Amino acid sequence: EEGEALDDFDLGRVRAYLNHDEPGCRAGAARVAGRTVDFEAAGPLLELLGDESSIVASAAHQALQDITDLRFGPSAQRWRLWHQREMNWWADRGEVLVESLPRLSRAHRISALNELASHPLQRRHIAPAVEPYLEDVDSRTVMMALSVLESARARASVPLIEPLLAHPSEDVQL
Repeated sequence: EEGEALDDFDLGRVRAYLNHDEPGCRAGAARVAGRTVDFEAAGPLLELLGDESSIVASAAHQALQDITDLRFGPSAQRWRLWHQREMNWWADRGEVLVESLPRLSRAHRISALNELASHPLQRRHIAPAVEPYLEDVDSRTVMMALSVLESARARASVPLIEPLLAHPSEDVQL
């Protein structure tokens, strides 16, 4: 089932199979990584795009598309370029942006949340920093926080999102 929830331990065990000797195991692990939207598997999946087995390469490509919602072709070069840009963005700007959220004005915070929404690869770090803004008094901030969590597919945030069904602003009500 798409978006299945596995804990970090299980996801780590699945990722280990991406390096298995048997192509069927590698392909199966790639499919599970895609179904579970395991952003941390992106790096190893990139390597599988060039696998000698076309079944493994195809499963890795589909998994990357499922995880990222991007529709790049099967070219490993294009995916590696995207991945490197994401890693560079995180190192150069993303981490500082996340840390600065509490100190930003509303307008700058909304802009920062918008930027974070377009970079879900680091969701493990982004989602916890954004969750407090689901309770902000400003409906625009709440909407942007929801956008970030949606792009990051942060399932752990669902219990925090459910109360928004009764939010005073109709713009926020789900």
